[in-house]
Amino acid sequence: MVIAKSFARIHKKNLINFGIVPVEAEVKADVLDELEISIADDYSSVSITNKTKGTTVVAPLSFEAEEVELLEKGGLLNLAN
Repeated sequence: MVIAKSFARIHKKNLINFGIVPVEAEVKADVLDELEISIADDYSSVSITNKTKGTTVVAPLSFEAEEVELLEKGGLLNLAN
């Protein structure tokens, strides 16, 4: 998973092709903070809890069915096999 404020379209697609979930969210965290991340089974949202600071951010996710399949398979190379 990569968490950022925003992604360029091509970068987001490349992450998905490699099986990496791109999440657009603003999360306040320091280097040593412990994060707990939960993705909804239907890939509709992600919950990011900063256990160190006691804060939670819920970010919506928006993927096409093909993108969800790529993410579940771990990327384009795994889907081809």
